[in-house]
Amino acid sequence: IFFNCPNLAYICAQDQYIQYIQQQLQSENITNVQVNSYCSFVPGVLNNSITGAFTLDINNNGCDLNDFHPNDIKININDGILSGATFTNNGLYSFYNQAGNFVLTPQFQNQYFTVSPTTATLNFPSLNGSTQTQNFCITPNGIHNDLDITIIPLQPAQPGFDTLYNIVFKNKGNQTLSGTINFQFNDAILDYITANPVVSS
Repeated sequence: IFFNCPNLAYICAQDQYIQYIQQQLQSENITNVQVNSYCSFVPGVLNNSITGAFTLDINNNGCDLNDFHPNDIKININDGILSGATFTNNGLYSFYNQAGNFVLTPQFQNQYFTVSPTTATLNFPSLNGSTQTQNFCITPNGIHNDLDITIIPLQPAQPGFDTLYNIVFKNKGNQTLSGTINFQFNDAILDYITANPVVSS
């Protein structure tokens, strides 16, 4: 619950909750909060930071301003003692960090992509509030169509009461996809009430 937190800047969470928290923030139109599992951030004091962007070069002409910036690309960070991760939001990622050497390594769910550089090491000699930028360029590796559709219950279903479900579809492949999603259910025991966006039939 992010109600009445106007100064919220950073949320440290376990890896498995990061995407869910980012989705909740987006649903509340909160776009400037960093969520990751690298928890070296010290509230209220000076921190260094690492920022960057992932760009998907879908037309194989080099990453440029016209290319796509994908969501949900995982990037790991390791300083030799602590490690953590975050996921991209509109291609962007960031970490708050202290002084030291930091290794960044993108991690993909499958082998459908290659990334340049494969890893990056950034050095912060001191804790002085400085920011370093490390961008990554992603290119498709072969041709892979892979659509993932998940139905998520948001609360337990109880007979005689309304319940909510999210239908999440995600293109996990490396090709542009289009089409229609058909959701079928047993109309003898369930009644459709409403959907956002509105269904076509």
